Amino acid sequence: MAALDVREFRESLRRVVDEYMKLAVSATEASQVEGGGIAQVPWVVLENDDSEVKSDDSDADSEVDNEEEIVPLTARERKLAALDVVTTSVDTVFSSLLADFKHQRNTHSVLENITDEVLSRIFLFAVEGETARSKFLMTHVSRRWRALFLADSRLWTSINYIEPKPFVDECLVRARKAAIDIKYPWLFDGTSDFRTDIETVFLDRLDQIRSFSINVPSEHHPLGASFLSHGLPIATAVSVLTIADGWGSVPVVPGPLIEDLFQSNAPRLQYLAFERFGLSWNLHKFPMLTTLFLDKCYFVNPQPEADFLTMLAALPALRQLSLLDVQGLCWHGLARYDEHPIELPELQIMRLDGLRLRDTVAILSSITTPRSLRLTVKIRFDDDEPVTPLTSLRLNERLPSLDGIRDLQVDLGHNNFETFETVTLTGAPVKNGHNKTFVLGLTGNGRQFSTQIFPGACDPFDFSRLRRLVMNWRMCGWGIAADQEAPPPHDTVQDLVYFLRRCPNLEIIQLTAWMTPEVLSAFYEDTEGNVPCPKVTVLNLENSSFNDEGLKDLIRRRPTSKCARLRSLNLRGSFQFSAETVDWLREQVDEVMWDGESNDITNFETIQLS
Repeated sequence: MAALDVREFRESLRRVVDEYMKLAVSATEASQVEGGGIAQVPWVVLENDDSEVKSDDSDADSEVDNEEEIVPLTARERKLAALDVVTTSVDTVFSSLLADFKHQRNTHSVLENITDEVLSRIFLFAVEGETARSKFLMTHVSRRWRALFLADSRLWTSINYIEPKPFVDECLVRARKAAIDIKYPWLFDGTSDFRTDIETVFLDRLDQIRSFSINVPSEHHPLGASFLSHGLPIATAVSVLTIADGWGSVPVVPGPLIEDLFQSNAPRLQYLAFERFGLSWNLHKFPMLTTLFLDKCYFVNPQPEADFLTMLAALPALRQLSLLDVQGLCWHGLARYDEHPIELPELQIMRLDGLRLRDTVAILSSITTPRSLRLTVKIRFDDDEPVTPLTSLRLNERLPSLDGIRDLQVDLGHNNFETFETVTLTGAPVKNGHNKTFVLGLTGNGRQFSTQIFPGACDPFDFSRLRRLVMNWRMCGWGIAADQEAPPPHDTVQDLVYFLRRCPNLEIIQLTAWMTPEVLSAFYEDTEGNVPCPKVTVLNLENSSFNDEGLKDLIRRRPTSKCARLRSLNLRGSFQFSAETVDWLREQVDEVMWDGESNDITNFETIQLS
């Protein structure tokens, strides 16, 4: 049998779990009607035995066990992870399962076809992110569910100490020898519980702990350093380590927690995340570290740039690097290392968020990688660093070669939301022919910024394979003057024409949020007989401002002899044109989407202004 599509498989998982829970709720409601109520399952943990759950003779053959053991389950959405491998047996079961659903067969009979192995796999998806309390509740759906839950240690490996201690202890027992993930919510003044947990739980299971996450307030950093480096050498044992100071301010001095935590190698550490910590990277190499996540951290050494490069050089296996609002680095300090960048041979994903433009450029200049890179850049602009065409061009010049970038997002974020404008280019082609995504966000002070920066911003890139273009403007930008009445300057339209000519293979265009007829003229045939984007068949002009003649010119001045016929035209939310114009457009376009036959407010029975 052909392999089942992963998307269909995920959907079938969701259906099975949802239908089973509906069945449980229905059975519960029926028992309440017929028997006057059901025995309530107390909120207590199960006994510490792993023996098989016995069933009564009277209902041993029933798919749904004794109704007195079924309790209503709260309906909730479940996040189903993508499957790495779909086995042949699972394919066979779920292929027939989907067929049963299509023929609307009884859900009860469908569930009989699910083997214990497949149902256990469903549970692994269903319990992701769930609390221990929810897991214990699911053990009371039926005897079969209970037996499977108690038998599979993988379902109990997420240990969150924010939950009541009896639940935590029971999860630890049920996890047996499986690798566990521990989340410790906070380290308070009262540390007796944490010290007890170290002595009675963590040390005994040190080789079993796969990930460890803890929140340590700044006032308790010395205590945390003592516990985590001396009492519990966690960094030398785990694969995933997250340490945060959720409420503290960004420190400007290195904390003893960071200095003392890595006094020896961390041979198993693969994921390391710090939040709100001062960093002094006088650390040993991490030979296995693949992911480094720094959020609101501060490089505090006298030479932070050298510290930063030392950090990178110590991570030969790094695949993902995220720097969010990291402070202390200086562009002119990093600029000294332009000629000798650090090579990260395994780097595949890099995210730079909340850094200043010059610092972003300097970081990009200090790193090289031979691999295809997924790059996300969101830049913070300060008052002392105004946005100019020169700074944008400097960013483009310093970006790695487009041939090596698989997905690129550049968001020149501005603190003033009233001057927000976004250009989204999806499926931007590159020379090596792979499918790629290019997202370029431009913000600034209205027309002057957009007309100055855009042509230079797109010069280094080749958009010849671009198929879909989305342009959303809010408050100001191309085609919209500050007073929203004056027409855009001529060079604004020319800039758009300049860009569209670089996209000969566009098929879908979305221009939303108050675009004007003047901007639409960028799609007309020019005096030399050239038509921009001749392959466009879908045009979305939702929430735009057009008059009758502007819409008609869109058709008249794009002759079908030189360009494709429009298949779809979206005019929802637009105004200033008549129903007669829409009727005319429907003769020229296969599908025209419009809100109504008239924009005359006298025809409305209710008007809501908010």
